[in-house]
Formats: sequence, structure tokens, C-alpha cells
Amino acid sequence: MVVFQLRVTAQALALAVPRSIGACFASVGIWCREFVACTVLRVWTGIRFGVFAPHD
Repeated sequence: MVVFQLRVTAQALALAVPRSIGACFASVGIWCREFVACTVLRVWTGIRFGVFAPHD
């Protein structure tokens, strides 16, 4: 009985761990995409409105 319980627990962990790691990577990926998009947008608007324009 105990061995069966341990086996079920091990299987549950084996399924749960990659899922949580995948969720973690997904949230990090979303954060990275948003950060990159915001940075690009900020730089683009800065160039557009002359904030980052090279001064003579």
C-alpha cells in the first residue's frame, strides 16, 4: 500500500514539476517580450520626437 502511494506521488510530481517549470518559463517569456516591446517603443518614440537625436 505504501509503495503504491509512493509510486502515485512520484508520478504526480513527475507530471507537476515540468508543468510548473513550463509555466514559469512562459511567464518569464511574456515578461521578456513586453519588456523588449516597451524598450523598442520608447527608443522609437525617443528618436521620432528627437529625444535621442544626435546633437551637433
